[in-house]
Amino acid sequence: MKRPPRSTHRASPLPLRVPTCEAPPLNALLTPRRLLEREAGLLPQALRGPRCLVRPVWAYLGLPSALAYRRYLTRSPATQARATGLRALAAVILAHLRRAPLDVLALGVGDGAQEVRLVQHLAEQHGAPLSLCLQDLSEPLLSCAYRRATESLPPSAQKELWALLADLEELTLHADLLFRPERQRLVLLLGDTLGELEDELRFLRYGLAGCTAGDLLALEVPLAIAGSEAAITSRQGDAANQFLDEAQEWLTAALAPHVLARPSEWALRLDTQERIPGCYAWCVLATVNTDPGPRTIEVYRRRHYDPARLATCLRALGWDPVAAPLVGDSGDSAVHLFRRCADADARGSVSSGARKARSSRQRAGEHGAARAERLPKRR
Repeated sequence: MKRPPRSTHRASPLPLRVPTCEAPPLNALLTPRRLLEREAGLLPQALRGPRCLVRPVWAYLGLPSALAYRRYLTRSPATQARATGLRALAAVILAHLRRAPLDVLALGVGDGAQEVRLVQHLAEQHGAPLSLCLQDLSEPLLSCAYRRATESLPPSAQKELWALLADLEELTLHADLLFRPERQRLVLLLGDTLGELEDELRFLRYGLAGCTAGDLLALEVPLAIAGSEAAITSRQGDAANQFLDEAQEWLTAALAPHVLARPSEWALRLDTQERIPGCYAWCVLATVNTDPGPRTIEVYRRRHYDPARLATCLRALGWDPVAAPLVGDSGDSAVHLFRRCADADARGSVSSGARKARSSRQRAGEHGAARAERLPKRR
């Protein structure tokens, strides 16, 4: 049997679809929170003691406490006072920006109200590409900040937005994502973020080690009052008590997952044994009645800083002030703008004054000479 002749016509090959190596843009990174997990394992045992303290970040972690914190911010007059100065802050920052792509690192962003509004002002006049990273340890607050940013900053080829769920104390683990070459960075530490860190100077030295010459740091801190403990209590005690009154609902919600009873008493303690000279903290103490006896828990602390001494410490770490501090309408806080200098690595890690303060604090702890001023308890 003869076979039919083969056709000389060949079918055209199907087009091949070569997979691209480009990954979709990153919009969120959820990291393992090792330090938080270790603290969570030790927290039940610590809370059984007569006195204990918890890291301030625990006040925001759960959904009920995050919602209560947002209600506290909405009612606080200081929140509205801070919002009025954001346009002036943006103008100061714009004067020190290059025409290079800008990475804005909003650290400890919370609900993102201040940071997103500030970036809005910057994006209106800064023509270069802009990337906004929102970082926080509280998933409910970070979700709120991300939603706020997506609604307020229209997507475009010139803007990037992503969220980082991570612990500020472990920021060095994510340096490859945060500190990209050939870009200028603006680091935002607004609100009380700096004062909630365990060691502020250690974080500024190692957590921001990826910053290069020309990067900017916008740092907001509550202002300290010079003088003795009696003078501080006399001039700032009423404001501290007002903060306690406004924050009780929020801090009660933060304690609820860890203690069975509601706090029976609230008190403030003035702690002047801080690492940075001229710095002190108002500590919020909650007393909870239990069967073995009352337990006192330090739920939160708000640090206040002397602007001149803080600037001295930052100079020693390679950050030079480039503008006068912007004091808010309430007068109790100020935003400082620093620029990373070219010889940052050659400078010392901390100022001699900070080292003396640290050693004196250690000596005070060894001899049990903790000095504190306690205000009247609140029931």
